[in-house]
Amino acid sequence: MIPGIIPVPPRRFEFIGAGSTKDQVSGTISWPTGTQAGDIAFIVWMGNSTPTLSGWTFSTTLTTGGGNNGGVYWKVLTSSDISTPQTNTVTSYGFWRVFVFRGPSTATEKSTAGAIAGTSASLSGFTKASGSGIVLAIAGDRDVSSITAVTGWNNAGSGTSTFFGHGVSWVHSDQYVNSTSVTVNQTSPHTYRGVALILELTG
Repeated sequence: MIPGIIPVPPRRFEFIGAGSTKDQVSGTISWPTGTQAGDIAFIVWMGNSTPTLSGWTFSTTLTTGGGNNGGVYWKVLTSSDISTPQTNTVTSYGFWRVFVFRGPSTATEKSTAGAIAGTSASLSGFTKASGSGIVLAIAGDRDVSSITAVTGWNNAGSGTSTFFGHGVSWVHSDQYVNSTSVTVNQTSPHTYRGVALILELTG
């Protein structure tokens, strides 16, 4: 040990990866490399219908306008989830993707914004809970919008499809200051609208 230096213990919470995007189709969930039982997974979706998923916790539905919505499902994965992934069913059109983290065991919605008309949205800050490990900022847009990572946060993945755009940013909770608002940025002419939310992951 170097005198005067306090060693930093390994973090219990980490980002594993993002699966492939699914555009306008129902499809089998594709797990990112390294996914294992006990990990927590999130399906971020945009579309004109709510996906059909058995055994997943539904977080929220946010309205974008034009008859479309966005939202999040989450689940702590079992070995069966990984070996026999479910088919996510959407109707007409939609855009969705799975994101996987390790360490947390639950997710709590902290702040939301629907029908965002501008190129950015401010999400209200919150006070971290005991056992907080990761804070997620999730944004989606009914327009084909490039959504950048929250300034200073890690980019878990972003993408665009025929009709939609999405982006997911994350930060370890010890890097988030209580009550700090979070700004998500999206570039689009906004014929329709965008949505955004914050989830706190604890475990």
